[in-house]
Amino acid sequence: MNPLAKAELEAAFTRIATDRSHGATELAAAALAALVNSAEALATEGEDYLAACRALAVRVGQLRPSMASLGNWAAAYLNELEARRNGVEPWREAALAIEQRRSDVSRRLVEEVRRLLRPPASRLLTLSYSSTVAQALALLGRPIEIVIGEARPLLEGRKLASAMVEAGHRVTLVTDAALSHEAGQADLVLLGADTIGRDGTAINKTGSFAAALGAKRAGVPVYVVADRYKLEPNRDGRDLLLEVMPGEEIWPEAAGLCRNIYFEPVPADLITAFVMDCGVVAPGALGSLLEEIRAIRRALEPR
Repeated sequence: MNPLAKAELEAAFTRIATDRSHGATELAAAALAALVNSAEALATEGEDYLAACRALAVRVGQLRPSMASLGNWAAAYLNELEARRNGVEPWREAALAIEQRRSDVSRRLVEEVRRLLRPPASRLLTLSYSSTVAQALALLGRPIEIVIGEARPLLEGRKLASAMVEAGHRVTLVTDAALSHEAGQADLVLLGADTIGRDGTAINKTGSFAAALGAKRAGVPVYVVADRYKLEPNRDGRDLLLEVMPGEEIWPEAAGLCRNIYFEPVPADLITAFVMDCGVVAPGALGSLLEEIRAIRRALEPR
């Protein structure tokens, strides 16, 4: 790869690895764009671009350990690339195929969330910022009451609160410490997820566990919104990876005292169901989807 293309790739990877304001879906899109650009650069230089792209896709999966979708979508792109290796511009054809797939998955997922939130559901609790949750709620077509956890330390919940006010919903922003209490007053809890383990454990912004516990105690259903590309078929709740961020984000003057864990596990027994691009799925019924992701990931294995 020429020096300019390599520098652009490394800059993109650094942005993804250090990003603190976007979720897994958005970062997966950025990683795919970087991978597609690199594939074109490698192919036009006459290199063994499939092997080189495979190595880059493996790196993509390592950029954010708590976000399975980055590696899964990179593997899906590799599969499309190999299927079109004899095409005129296989990297471009594969990119178009993946973009269409991502669009279809997103559309179906939003439709499933909107279906879940049909009347009589009128008061939900969520936290942080999920682009999928935000899109579905913005397109709901009727105003509801939304209680949003602020999501310390970077307060992403404010971004969702602003978007929901603009969409016409009645919004209350609360501290993360209040989530367990507030969950008991809701009709349902709606969480995003950055990763779902093979045992149905969901990884989401810290505060999700407290919200799910409060909901469980009060008999309030907990739904986790995630497409199948967020599945991690090789890990479960005991060994899913959690990212630790700089302590300065919590207390700049005493960073050494701080443990800044962005994401935490929500065990399957606290989750009513997953709202996925293929419908509403119980935590114990993920088997066929896990096998599908395992098959996709084989593209990352050395040849």
